[in-house]
Amino acid sequence: MESKYNSAFSAATAQHISDKIMQMLEGVEFSTFSLGMSCKPEEKEKIKKGLQAEIIKKITEHGKKAVFENYDVYVLVDLLKNRISAEITPVYISGRYNKFERNIAQTLHYCFRCKGNGCNECDFKGTTGIKSVQEIVGKVAGKHFEAAGNKFHGAGREDVDVLMLGNGRPFVLELLQPGKRNTDLNAVENEINRDKRVKVSGLGFCAKEHIERIKSAEHGKIYHAIVECGTAIDKKNLAKIPMDEKIEILQQTPKRVEKRRAMIERPKNAEIRKAEVISGNSFEMEIIASSGLYIKEFISGNCRKF
Repeated sequence: MESKYNSAFSAATAQHISDKIMQMLEGVEFSTFSLGMSCKPEEKEKIKKGLQAEIIKKITEHGKKAVFENYDVYVLVDLLKNRISAEITPVYISGRYNKFERNIAQTLHYCFRCKGNGCNECDFKGTTGIKSVQEIVGKVAGKHFEAAGNKFHGAGREDVDVLMLGNGRPFVLELLQPGKRNTDLNAVENEINRDKRVKVSGLGFCAKEHIERIKSAEHGKIYHAIVECGTAIDKKNLAKIPMDEKIEILQQTPKRVEKRRAMIERPKNAEIRKAEVISGNSFEMEIIASSGLYIKEFISGNCRKF
């Protein structure tokens, strides 16, 4: 957000600028703010002790609190360019999500050609057309917080055609340029959960630092997979699968995700808990996998042991 103003220096300048700031932020819910001033280096000390202090004082008269960090809004008054701009701090919500339907991605899949800008390849939509947890959750939360957009941060991710069951996967939703900062998260949760494809639980406000915590944490997963083979299964060969022991793996980035992931080798591990025939050419597996293991490639053998 930004606004221009008349910076002619006078006794009423502080009042004039503070009025412009409040007009610009009309409709934006905030309780704390920080104010920066851009001016000539030789005027910095005078501006800081005089004009800046007076503007802060007048804004606090509107029931707002000036702070140096963790503010809701940062306002910059540029005396050199005769301009005021404001940056609204995102709202962060943490929780867990379950995914009960396949062919739903975790985050928005932008078009690989235009990177979201829109082109002939994607019919100018900017995305691949695959639905995502981010869209389902972000649309509802964005409406409640009157946000301009969002970013979705998950604790790892799952393939687009994999279900996410159990207690769900931790995530943080970052709501960008929110008009509101407080709302009933139970109402948000209930509205999201009307969509039977996805369920969220334990929604709560959190700090930005929580993103790094869930990103860096290691989350093991339990997979249940039905494996179909081209020919009838030889039970003797199936019995050779190492059971209940840790398998150390060096896995390369699969070609199917190379457009979104760096081509490197990743050390991972897995433990096969069950491998039972369920028909002539299919069997069921239960696998405990380390965070980030590409499970399809592990099952098909497209990786190597240490």
